Amino acid sequence: MQDKQDETEKLMKRCQTGCYKIDDANDLLSECYGHIGWLSNELRKAQGVITLGRMIEKKQSETS
Repeated sequence: MQDKQDETEKLMKRCQTGCYKIDDANDLLSECYGHIGWLSNELRKAQGVITLGRMIEKKQSETS
């Protein structure tokens, strides 16, 4: 996970400094979209874990 956090920080810094060549800008944009896709997937997984946890808590409180 730390590798992805490092990757996120590097991409953010690259976005802040910008690009001088259009090809470099297109490559950066592509990397950003790929990373956003990964982050979106991680968010969906985390939301699923939270939902499952809430369902378990509810079931346990119903049986108590």
